[in-house]
Amino acid sequence: MNKKTRKTSNFFLRTGTVLTIFMLALILLGMVWTPYDPAAMDGSARLKPPSFEHIMGTDNFGRDLFSRVLEGAGNTFVIALCIVLIGITAGTIIGAISGYAGGAIDEVLMRICDAVTAFPNVMLALVLIAIFGSGDTNVIWVLGILFVPSYAKVVRSEFKKQKSLNYIKSARLMGAGPLRIIFIHIMPNIWSVLFPTLIIGFNNAVLAEASMSFLGIGVSANKPSLGRMLMEAQNFLIGGAPWYAISVGLTIVLLILGFSMLGEGLSQRGRDN
Repeated sequence: MNKKTRKTSNFFLRTGTVLTIFMLALILLGMVWTPYDPAAMDGSARLKPPSFEHIMGTDNFGRDLFSRVLEGAGNTFVIALCIVLIGITAGTIIGAISGYAGGAIDEVLMRICDAVTAFPNVMLALVLIAIFGSGDTNVIWVLGILFVPSYAKVVRSEFKKQKSLNYIKSARLMGAGPLRIIFIHIMPNIWSVLFPTLIIGFNNAVLAEASMSFLGIGVSANKPSLGRMLMEAQNFLIGGAPWYAISVGLTIVLLILGFSMLGEGLSQRGRDN
């Protein structure tokens, strides 16, 4: 790794780590405490600008925006995390079987993945949610399944690469079975590649959930979500209360930026080591 590349990698890694820790701290804070009740309405405090009393201002119902952003970020984070867990679990299993087995099994599984990725994810998600209905659970399962092919292809590629190496050939000669080779020998050696992909997938899950909520078919309407709040804020962006959209939009940007820079830093370090 040359000096310039090392500096760039360290910058992304350090900045991403700081931003990510900061956003995760806010999310954890919102899960246990908020300055005000996020659902409490106050007609006398409608669309108040940021102040010491309300550091992000209030919305059109007089609700404290900072409290709602804290809870909304927590809801978005939990949903995105569930989406990624579904995608990574199913994708790892499919990719491992496909990459290790090869042949007809590999061909069939990859053609199914190609069929899923042939359509834009957001468009396909809209169709499936329209069929099965909106709500947290349906959004999580639909988006989680749509994320499976991306993880499956990464795992498949790494398994095909690893299974031809000498240490796997030695394990076979020593009598190791397929399950032992997959879980004991290969899986620990692909996490360095899979982890940055996991972080990128989390960012995509945040954006996908926010997009669904922005369109009004994401999380339940009775709980805050960053996407739904951004949709509500657009009516007050010009001439009314720009702090509404800015506070929510900035939260989404910082959350995604932190994980993006962390993932990029880890990817650069992995490529150059």
